[in-house]
Amino acid sequence: MLAVAADADDPNNIVACDADDPDFGTNCEEAGEEDESELRDVYLDSRQVPGDVITTGDLELAAQQAAAIPPELHGLADPNWSVVGPSNVGGRVTDIAPDPTQPGRVYLGVSTAGVWRSDDAGVNMTNAWPDDFPHSIGAVTVAPNGDVWVGTGEVNPGGGSLSYGGDGLYRSTDHGATWTRIGLQGSSTIGAIRFNPQDPNIVYVAAGGSLFAPGGVRGLYKSTDYGATWTRVLQGLNDFTGATDIAMDPTNPDKLFVPMWDHHRESLCRCYAGPGTGIYLSTDGGATWTRLENDRIASFTPGDTIGFASSDNQTTTAQARMAVAIAPSDPNRVYITTGNWNQTASGGGQTQRGFRGFYRSDDGGATFRTMTNASPGGDTVWTSKTWVDPANPDRVFIAGVSLRLSQNGGSTWANVGNLHADHHAMAWDPTTPSRAYEGNDGGFYWSVENGASATWTEALNEPWTQFYTTDVSEQDPDRIVGGAQDNGCLRSWNSAGVVTGDWGSYGGCGDGLYTLIDPTDHNFVYACSQFGNCSRSVNAGNNSSSFTNQTVSQRRNWQTPVQLDPNNPAVVYYGGNILNRSINRAQTGSWSVISPSLSNPDSSTDPSYPFGTITTVAAAPSNPNVIYAGTDDGWLWGSKDLGRTWTRFTDPDLPDRWVTRVAIDPRDANVAYVTYSGLRNADNDAHVLRTTDGGADWVDISGNLSMAPTQDIVIDPLNRNRVFVATDLGVFTANVAKANSQNPNVRWYHLGRGLPRVPVNDLEYQASTNTLYAATYGRSMWKLQLDRND
Repeated sequence: MLAVAADADDPNNIVACDADDPDFGTNCEEAGEEDESELRDVYLDSRQVPGDVITTGDLELAAQQAAAIPPELHGLADPNWSVVGPSNVGGRVTDIAPDPTQPGRVYLGVSTAGVWRSDDAGVNMTNAWPDDFPHSIGAVTVAPNGDVWVGTGEVNPGGGSLSYGGDGLYRSTDHGATWTRIGLQGSSTIGAIRFNPQDPNIVYVAAGGSLFAPGGVRGLYKSTDYGATWTRVLQGLNDFTGATDIAMDPTNPDKLFVPMWDHHRESLCRCYAGPGTGIYLSTDGGATWTRLENDRIASFTPGDTIGFASSDNQTTTAQARMAVAIAPSDPNRVYITTGNWNQTASGGGQTQRGFRGFYRSDDGGATFRTMTNASPGGDTVWTSKTWVDPANPDRVFIAGVSLRLSQNGGSTWANVGNLHADHHAMAWDPTTPSRAYEGNDGGFYWSVENGASATWTEALNEPWTQFYTTDVSEQDPDRIVGGAQDNGCLRSWNSAGVVTGDWGSYGGCGDGLYTLIDPTDHNFVYACSQFGNCSRSVNAGNNSSSFTNQTVSQRRNWQTPVQLDPNNPAVVYYGGNILNRSINRAQTGSWSVISPSLSNPDSSTDPSYPFGTITTVAAAPSNPNVIYAGTDDGWLWGSKDLGRTWTRFTDPDLPDRWVTRVAIDPRDANVAYVTYSGLRNADNDAHVLRTTDGGADWVDISGNLSMAPTQDIVIDPLNRNRVFVATDLGVFTANVAKANSQNPNVRWYHLGRGLPRVPVNDLEYQASTNTLYAATYGRSMWKLQLDRND
């Protein structure tokens, strides 16, 4: 997470607080924490209305449906998708596994990009994961014999970023060339895999379970036959408690510490703490367990709320995700990190969020003492990890917004410099002394000086950027922008206007959301960060000035929509809960309000109501007076007089779901399409609908599309009967020429071939080359050239 601040010399110039900045961890960290407190769970809020329950079965069924859809290779100049870039901007690395059998070989688990392998200690990366497998990765481990084990599904919860589930445990016996699924289907998320070094047939797996549905495969699982069969040896106190990590005593592998986390997410509660949260200890390989209680803390007195667990309800409900680590060189040294999380059931009123305490044991976990405040910043539920230098038990790292290092067993702390923010993974290469690896929201790093501050080098090849949006210049198709999770608003050219292949940031974004290029002059570019903090630039992004305070709204979505009028790109639309319009490229004084609040009135009268913002806006290419807009609470609107009056469309076929995008036919303003998010588990709501009468009537044209949420729709300008949609499971196309209320059964196909099974959040059509661009959430940007003669 990058914090956003105003330039002290020019408050209209937005700047980003970079983790490389020597002041990072003070001012920037505090700004980051404040921003974090307002986060919405974008994944869930856009997919689940109150009362829904998203199950692992829904996710697996959607994937099966998508896999059964055949490809469409006709109407394409080249049927193969190709990577556009960037390769120099990473994304969230969730786990790191050096190969003990091969010096320099290391495997990475990336949150939504599968598994990557390097044979030269991180200098070069190769994809080691099938394109058609689920790409969300929670854990990767190399067995003593060199086999690679992977747990799919990221244990980290969704916040402003997106996190996805998986479908079990996989193993490769040929260094990632081929894979076999070996069990724990229904686990949804896996946080750790550990082998007994004295008997590698004994394997433990920490299954976190679904973030959305109770029960299923969650807890600690054990296999004594190298994964052929599995037994749950530690079950949570309730159906929402799962295991997130495993700490194993290297001299006594039957001694295990396992953090259990009681957490789930629903529309009105991000419930990330509960009585099931705690640290469990076994000394007999999982046959029996003891829960660590507050009385193990030397300073504990009854009534304290700073410890591990307690029968005191106040303590247990505030106890969030925990981390535990054993010093490899001294198993008597055990460290525990705890976090806080208090939130009312309505979803508001958060207090005591973030770091809670750091504890140290010198007697193998029999007793602990409270150490100094090691706070790494931010909510530790996103990052809760602790690592110990394998050669020095006093040298310990803990993860948060910053990476914190203690050289004296937790007595004093300092930030580790020259790393991106938000830390998730760390490991030491057992074949090379002093080589450490680190993974965070910015990608993969290594240090040859044992992880000391300012000794880290970032990998050069990281083609796993997580994009929300994209846009492409009409004058130069190599000029591309994109909004990236935790990596800002990115552009493919440098300050001299040269496309170099190394993308850089512009606009001062934290999380990059909407990014736009004026189609008539690519020197005019726009950049938006979370909650509609947007800026404009007149020199291709070299300098930017904010225009958010020129707009009027009471609420703004995480991904506040900003759109240019296709008739006149100097006209800019900006939607909070009220639609704003600029007539002069978002300059000061050019804005006016052109709508009332378009969201459900409950969003302002009921403080527990989680929605209430505009999520999409579109102006008709053939008639600038016609505007469509949709909201996160499922309301769809149209105006035929440039916003003077608005009509809410109430066709009963319109779902009560988050509206993701509206697209209007380039020649006929009465023909439009709308897409929705949401897994169709509760009521089989449609995802794609079409109107031919200006919104009075809508026809469901979802046809054979899978239940996966639909994020965008683009109409082929050269063949108006062909449309393309972006979904959580790829890009699909259909011919809708015969679609009407009597014949709504549209047949959809996978568009082209070679695009990985990864969420696609945005599509952009580039007219001069007749090319479709796809912004994926985890595998960077891709493109596909269409056939002009189709």
